Amino acid sequence: MNYRNSKRIFACFCVLFSILPAQAGEPSPAFLKGESFLKQGDFQRALTKAETAYRNAKITRLEYLKLKGAVYNGLENNTALAELCRDALTLYPKEGEFYYLRACTYKDTQNPKEALADLNKAIALSPNSAKAYLKRARILFVLTENLSGGDYLKQARADLKRSIELDGTQAEAFDYQGIWLSTEGKYQEAISSFSKAISLNNNDYRYFSHRASAYRTVNELEKALSDMDRLVVLRPNVSQGWITRAETLEQMKRYDDALASYERAVKLDQNKGDSRKARARLNLRLGKYKDAIVDLDFLVKLSPADDEHYWNRGLAWQGLKQYDRALKDFNTAIDFNPQLPSYYESRAKLYSLRGEKSQAAQDKRRADKLRQERI
Repeated sequence: MNYRNSKRIFACFCVLFSILPAQAGEPSPAFLKGESFLKQGDFQRALTKAETAYRNAKITRLEYLKLKGAVYNGLENNTALAELCRDALTLYPKEGEFYYLRACTYKDTQNPKEALADLNKAIALSPNSAKAYLKRARILFVLTENLSGGDYLKQARADLKRSIELDGTQAEAFDYQGIWLSTEGKYQEAISSFSKAISLNNNDYRYFSHRASAYRTVNELEKALSDMDRLVVLRPNVSQGWITRAETLEQMKRYDDALASYERAVKLDQNKGDSRKARARLNLRLGKYKDAIVDLDFLVKLSPADDEHYWNRGLAWQGLKQYDRALKDFNTAIDFNPQLPSYYESRAKLYSLRGEKSQAAQDKRRADKLRQERI
């Protein structure tokens, strides 16, 4: 063999090996790069990386489908994910990843049996899949809440522990651990878990929301507010974040700041009632009855059968000494919901202010009777 031919053969081998997929169990560099984008929550870059790498033969078809499935899962595009899993499982029936991804397409509380069946299969095929253990723990915990199943709870705890043992870099696992600890009243431990989640991923607003809630429960309000400030930076166009921030400021008695935060929520939540309801409640508390009525008028039009809106507006009219209007709203509230003692107590107080003692006494007796029936 002459030198020229040997060079040509060597070049062919180089080209051949450059397009061969990585050995089984050895992810390609391009696949690992795509995974790094996924961990950062940058789904668009992960998808672009997967498609470009697949076109250029830098990743295998299996790796491409795994990355694309993870992107669909991250974007919660369950329709596309279900279609991908159907096709992928036809090609790769022994790949646990696709059973895990298909389980993610089910609503945890609506199809737990189907999801558990897929997760059991995923774990059997891929026993070191930390995310499959985490997903199964979450579903088992839902079953525990719905069915009061001790066995489910025991298995859920074991799965969560195993998931963290397999991969201690899963922010979601520590966040879920924190949620679990919160339900058990272990708030300081929960805060530690949420803090661990945030240290692993400080761009997920949910982790700050959960930690803020725990801080509020243990009355560490400055820390709660700091987390809520971070949350509204991450999700500035979501009204609920501003509402929760305002509620935290209320707890701190920073009422003007709370109202400003509610104002931001109202602007984002123009056609819904949550932010206006919360602001009306605070204005009632502060004696700003006219401002409360503006929001309550909106709420009555939005939900004309909601008794609570009429009751709150009645309290506002009463505060303004507009007793006839207050009585009309209290009557409407009671018509819609005649079983609430507080409504009769409010009307009894109004009757007293109007000098109608017999009606006031009658409503007081009715309120007392309803309270006794609840004991």
